Amino acid sequence: MSPEHRLRNANGCTFPKTARLRTRPEFQTLQQHGRRVPSRDLIILWQEGRTAATRLGVTVSRRVAKQAVRRNRIKRWIREAFRRLPDRDTRRSLDIVVIARSQALTSSFASIQRQLGQFWNRMDNPPSAKRRRPRKRPSGG
Repeated sequence: MSPEHRLRNANGCTFPKTARLRTRPEFQTLQQHGRRVPSRDLIILWQEGRTAATRLGVTVSRRVAKQAVRRNRIKRWIREAFRRLPDRDTRRSLDIVVIARSQALTSSFASIQRQLGQFWNRMDNPPSAKRRRPRKRPSGG
């Protein structure tokens, strides 16, 4: 394969190698040091990126689906949902690993896209630190 090789979807859009996590150490770094955001069908691990581009890695184990065809479909859905995220190239750089849960097998593309979108919006608008109110002490009357 040439270095120019890119994955193309049905629309002819590409998912270049610069947008992917590709080596085992990159995945392991996120497993050990990344922040974790669970959702119904996915577990998303993320940390600040080491490159200028936001990069994605996808993991679907055999526990999720025995048949490679089904695992690959889930991977394609996750990549396509990621590719469709708004302002993906102009935001801050993140390294993201998406791990599919077994529920993803019965889920729809729209559901996976919604879950990735919620994560993406959460990264754009981090929750403010919650202030704890001081506990009321019982009056010793």
